[in-house]
Amino acid sequence: MLPGGHDLLPASCLRGKWLPSKIRVDTYRYGSAMTKSDRLYRLNDAARLVGVAPITLKRWLLQQKVVEVRRDRNGWRVFDDADIDRIRIYATSLHKPSRR
Repeated sequence: MLPGGHDLLPASCLRGKWLPSKIRVDTYRYGSAMTKSDRLYRLNDAARLVGVAPITLKRWLLQQKVVEVRRDRNGWRVFDDADIDRIRIYATSLHKPSRR
């Protein structure tokens, strides 16, 4: 439960720094196809979960090394659990240990 008794937030609130990193979107009010159990992450949180620097993740997106993710109504990238898994697979494929 968030301040004010609300546990659902619009995706446009992702910009606020006071918000938790895991945010549920009010699907009824905003017409999203997401369920309440889906979690959305900002770029910094997604990069932390993948294990890379945020600028690295942004570079991969800009260079189209990973498929572009959804954006909220303000144009900010939002990552769900499936995006995190997909990017994590790409990141681990780059860092294969070398044999000596």
